[in-house]
Amino acid sequence: MSNKLCVVIPYRDRESQIPLFVEGFDKFISKRHDNLDYKVVLVNQCDAHEFNRASLLNVGFLENRQEYDYFAFHDLDMIPQLRESEDDDHADYSKPDSIRRLFSPTKYSMGGTILMTREAIEQTYGWPNVYWGWGGEDRNMIHREFQF
Repeated sequence: MSNKLCVVIPYRDRESQIPLFVEGFDKFISKRHDNLDYKVVLVNQCDAHEFNRASLLNVGFLENRQEYDYFAFHDLDMIPQLRESEDDDHADYSKPDSIRRLFSPTKYSMGGTILMTREAIEQTYGWPNVYWGWGGEDRNMIHREFQF
């Protein structure tokens, strides 16, 4: 079975953070996940409307679902860090069984960094596009996860 990871990053007006993320992420993955087949996809919202994180995550998924079998929905400012211990599994980017939260601001949220299989995304019907501004979509998605 394939283990191809697509890292989907929604953003707007944060171009200066992109090289920092890519360099840090590449360094982390090369040390912790030898030979992981992955691609980073940046999805930019370039209109004047309030930010719609969920729509951007859905676009990243829909444009890449045929080629990749699991996805990391990743905030741009969440760069995994190498730790002292090689046993530290705080950021395990290997394919989850279904859904795995790597980092979320609270236990009642799916913001931050979330891993999902293609099947899990399809079974939860993707991210809810109705939330504009920050928040809402991550709390909505966690309720879908609990029903899984």
